[in-house]
Amino acid sequence: VWATSVSPFVSQNCTPVGCPTNSSGQDLFSGCTCNAGFNGTITSRIDSPFFTGSCTPVPCPGNSTGTSLVDQCNCNAGFNGTLTKSTTSPFFTGSCVPVGCPTNTTGANSFAGCRCEAGFSGSVWLTTTPPFIQNNCTPVDCPTNSTGSISGCACNPGFSGMVVKITEAPFQVSNCTPAGCPTNSSGVNLADPNGCSCNAGFSGSITATTQGPFFFSGSCNPVRCPGNSSGASLAELCRCNAGFNGTITATTVSPNFFTGGCSAVGCPVNTTGVNIFGGCQCGAGFNGSVWATSVSPFVNQS
Repeated sequence: VWATSVSPFVSQNCTPVGCPTNSSGQDLFSGCTCNAGFNGTITSRIDSPFFTGSCTPVPCPGNSTGTSLVDQCNCNAGFNGTLTKSTTSPFFTGSCVPVGCPTNTTGANSFAGCRCEAGFSGSVWLTTTPPFIQNNCTPVDCPTNSTGSISGCACNPGFSGMVVKITEAPFQVSNCTPAGCPTNSSGVNLADPNGCSCNAGFSGSITATTQGPFFFSGSCNPVRCPGNSSGASLAELCRCNAGFNGTITATTVSPNFFTGGCSAVGCPVNTTGVNIFGGCQCGAGFNGSVWATSVSPFVNQS
């Protein structure tokens, strides 16, 4: 601004100063604001450079990566979302949120951490592209003496115990052990290929199962003593009735589960009849009685 000798006796060449770097507006006189992604204040003044303050780039917010909001921020691996710079605090819109753990893994989300589920082997890693998290978790084979599928493993028929999934190698552990043969049966154990068979003098069958607490079905029941013999059962010894001669031996072979038998002894001297079972009586000209016994000769007379 300078004085002159003619009206209006003063002159000037004051022109509006443009907005500084990283800000926008008509000029300093009209007002300048920081561009999107920049934070700060621009205030005009009369001395060069005719403003105070500055506009500085805003750093990328949490869960994102980049030089600043000005140069674009991208969500970190494992996070999904979009960030857009703006001119109002906090100078961006949008967000980056952690994605959930994928199939066959467990955990709260990608930020808290995901790992293969118990019973699965593999690893989980984060990516910056959809689906933002990947895994190669695959189910491990059922351990020895057990069978099953992805839903779980159980001890084989004839084995007692259980299979438990864990998150560390070998990812499944078991204590499946062969169950012993039940009462009144014999064999190596229920899990043996030959299984368990009913003992001599017992009838029935034993089938290995996966159901506790005994891990078998069926039973072995004592066979009754056959005709013309007496006793609790074949398993406890059967003896021929009085007047009958023979031996009963328990076996494991059906349908009778015994060998031998008891046969009626014949009528003794001086008596008549087919045998003691059919009845014997003193012969003509003889007086007395005939009776059966349980010891040899199995019949007596007087």
